[in-house]
Amino acid sequence: METLQSEITGLSTENSALSAQVTTLRKQVAAFQARESEWEKERVKLEKGKWTLQSEIDALRREVINWERTAAEEHVLAESSRGRIALLEEEISAYRDHQDSARGEAERAREELERVRGTLREVQEERKRELRGVVEGMEAQIERLNGAVERAEKRAGDAEVPPPPKQRKTKIPCAFYAMI
Repeated sequence: METLQSEITGLSTENSALSAQVTTLRKQVAAFQARESEWEKERVKLEKGKWTLQSEIDALRREVINWERTAAEEHVLAESSRGRIALLEEEISAYRDHQDSARGEAERAREELERVRGTLREVQEERKRELRGVVEGMEAQIERLNGAVERAEKRAGDAEVPPPPKQRKTKIPCAFYAMI
């Protein structure tokens, strides 16, 4: 009987120890599940941030394309102006060829020529100033947009989420299964 009593006492002690282990394991599992839930929330938050940054990058790319298109149109306009200037210069040359035919008309033609040249120079200078201002403004905007794209791409790259750590399996002693 004493052996049974000592065996019961030993089993009771072992049962208490196993109960304490089960309680500890349950607390650890609950803490792990809470951390895993927080990791999932953080991953979802980072994923949303990544998509937001990606849409910002796409919008910036569209703006850069629009600015490049505008710059190309301004370049075409400048080329067209050069063509018109060349035509005006040809007309002036033709005026000069006809000077010999009439002295009176030649004098008026000279005055007209000087006036057209002055206007032409003013137009050329004004056009150069305008185009220079437009090109400088566009280049500055393109630089700012390129910088914004680079920053957004860097933020998008930094926003990549690492996978959560793998769960470790905890071995539970065979005596634990006997209690369940």
